[in-house]
Amino acid sequence: MLVRDAVKGHGMNETAISTKALEDIDDKVTQAMSDYIKRINLPVRLVEVTVGRANPPDAIKHQRVETATQEQRINTERQRKLAEDERAKAELSRAAADNAYRNAMQLSPEQFLRRESIKMQRDVCIAAGTHCSFVPSSAVPTFDLRPR
Repeated sequence: MLVRDAVKGHGMNETAISTKALEDIDDKVTQAMSDYIKRINLPVRLVEVTVGRANPPDAIKHQRVETATQEQRINTERQRKLAEDERAKAELSRAAADNAYRNAMQLSPEQFLRRESIKMQRDVCIAAGTHCSFVPSSAVPTFDLRPR
């Protein structure tokens, strides 16, 4: 009955997971037993009472695992949404900065896009560490079809 009364102050999950809750239960039971031993003048010295871990039935364990899985999935989805929202904000900020730069340089959207394309091609060449040649997309290939 002492253990039951001490456990009532804590929830099932807390007693199954928290070592602090178990220590609290152990302390309460130890104190109550010490008081009882003194009250009945039993010539015994109580050192310590250890209640141990709470082991709920398997059905409850499985439910707790399922609940934890669902909660983790919800947290993961929430974090994914936050990351996507932050990425969207960053993209909007980048677009606003690009547009401000384009306006400051007095470039048309086509000129700005062409400039960005050239910068990307340059970065590819630098990263490759080789010499690059780019043919404009408006170039038309020609072939010499004369018989030899």
